[in-house]
Amino acid sequence: MSIRAHYEALSALLKVGLPVTYKVYEWDVPEVPTYPYVLLWGGIGTEDTEALCGTPDTLNLRPKITYAGQTGAQLLVAVDVVRALLSDKVIPVAGWSPSRIKQTSLIDAQADHTVTIPNTKTHPVFCVDEFPFTTQRA
Repeated sequence: MSIRAHYEALSALLKVGLPVTYKVYEWDVPEVPTYPYVLLWGGIGTEDTEALCGTPDTLNLRPKITYAGQTGAQLLVAVDVVRALLSDKVIPVAGWSPSRIKQTSLIDAQADHTVTIPNTKTHPVFCVDEFPFTTQRA
């Protein structure tokens, strides 16, 4: 399975589609992140097959995106752009035929009181979406 190729395709779309002032992180955020940002992370998927030989040829993925901003306005710009980029789209992955990506909200927008933005007394706001899809070997 090429889970990595699917996450790389998602990351490439995010980097091209988001405003240049928005940072795209993958899997982890540095101790002092640049705001605003989106974090691409998620599950490693479930492999399946209907082939008699039993070799997996289908992958169900549930990528997640955490949005973070210094303000609610920054957060909402990222949400609007990412949802427009990914929702109901088919990402190009060589050798694979992905289904259309769906979107569901996992965590509502809220302040992260465990983090204080450096040189301020404010807390960033964040929320999380999930973008599940199925992909099959082409």
